[in-house]
Amino acid sequence: MNAKTLIASTLALAVAASSGAAFAASTTPTGAAKDPAKREQRVAFMIKRLDADKDGKVSKQEMQAAMNATLSVVDANKDGFLSKQEVEAGKDALKAYRQKVKAEPNAAPVKPARLPNGVIKHFDRIDANKDGKLSKEELDRVADRMFQRRDANKDGFITAQEFLAGKGKKQG
Repeated sequence: MNAKTLIASTLALAVAASSGAAFAASTTPTGAAKDPAKREQRVAFMIKRLDADKDGKVSKQEMQAAMNATLSVVDANKDGFLSKQEVEAGKDALKAYRQKVKAEPNAAPVKPARLPNGVIKHFDRIDANKDGKLSKEELDRVADRMFQRRDANKDGFITAQEFLAGKGKKQG
């Protein structure tokens, strides 16, 4: 698996996980990664969480909406980019935002996810233009690659079965 594939999987999975649930992939907590039942539960929760139209699968648009919600919360200075510092502080920003949403559950139709450690670890690789910050376009590019890999039957949706079968392997 090349670095861009790993980054794409990591970012897209970050979008998928939310409300304190760990995301299901190679970056899952060690205990969850070793327990297939827990992994299946987390993937099912992820699909349910992202599935805005409740059809049992996640479209690229649904994934994109969740990612945009995450970016808007983590982008502390609202400049449209994520600096390393914003990514590092992202966990706290998202936690505070989730607490706010719990108080007003109808305030946010798409709830943001947490950013995985892989985003900071691979920050420099995701930063394609090497300007020291991540743009929406840079993040979209890696998320799109991940989506295409996970969508095994190329129908424009990711199901829990496709997600579990993919395990981050490059398809096609």
